[in-house]
Amino acid sequence: MKIWMIGLCAATSLIPMAQAHAEDENNWRASINAGVTVYAQDEDPQFASLSLAREFEQGFIQLSVSAVRGGVTQGVLNAVPVNSETVSLSGGRSFGDLSVDGYVSLGQRRFDTEVFERLGRRVTINSDGSSFAVGGGISYDVMSGESVIASPFLAVDYDRIDVGRAVTLPGGEVTTVKSREDGVTGSAGVALQTLFGSDAEHSFGVNAAFVATSNSSATRSGTGSGTISRIVAARNVPGQSDEWAEVGASASFALSQDISLNLNANRTLGFAGPEATSLIAGLSFRF
Repeated sequence: MKIWMIGLCAATSLIPMAQAHAEDENNWRASINAGVTVYAQDEDPQFASLSLAREFEQGFIQLSVSAVRGGVTQGVLNAVPVNSETVSLSGGRSFGDLSVDGYVSLGQRRFDTEVFERLGRRVTINSDGSSFAVGGGISYDVMSGESVIASPFLAVDYDRIDVGRAVTLPGGEVTTVKSREDGVTGSAGVALQTLFGSDAEHSFGVNAAFVATSNSSATRSGTGSGTISRIVAARNVPGQSDEWAEVGASASFALSQDISLNLNANRTLGFAGPEATSLIAGLSFRF
């Protein structure tokens, strides 16, 4: 069973839980992750997340909270600083080598206020809004030898966000109205992972996926890290469909029996907006 990280969480170890912890009585896992999305010639937003998971013999359930700070996103008129927070509930189950998972998340985005002059009057625009997402995925593990796992996967997500729009009233005044952008995103790819160490306690993996969406301004990634596409997507033209690729790498190192260091990097290729690289590091604790 793999844990497909939801929200802004980095992918922790991709080691199948039932295999790695079949005899482990520590069925709770807490994780803390932080990272940055790097743009060329632009501000780089930072993000962090906390999660708590309860693992069962063939499944898991997880609650995550995450936040993004810094960087700029398109407001009503201009690109302005924005902060966002998200709460996600996810779960999954394995049936032999086949794994299924799903999630639901709620969030909010808070923009800096935009101010401009119109007909000699000062106009203030607030673009704050909420977000909602639900989705699921399926993967199949194919073992090659004792330490290599190839996992093709499919995922589908529905996302909805509130956006602000400037509207000119009959008298010439300008006000802000909220509208919603929503879209469906599908992804297909494969993750390749190798286990190493005396007890196969460490792992290294690479992944690649093709992603298509009906609305790139309201979408999330279908690979192991939802961070990179969500942050980049918010800068796109509302209603614009898109297709792109994502490639990434991850590593997990067991620092002790119950503590692991997790590293993850993902990059978009061919995205409608600016290409970006997401870098994430985190620690997970079993108890």
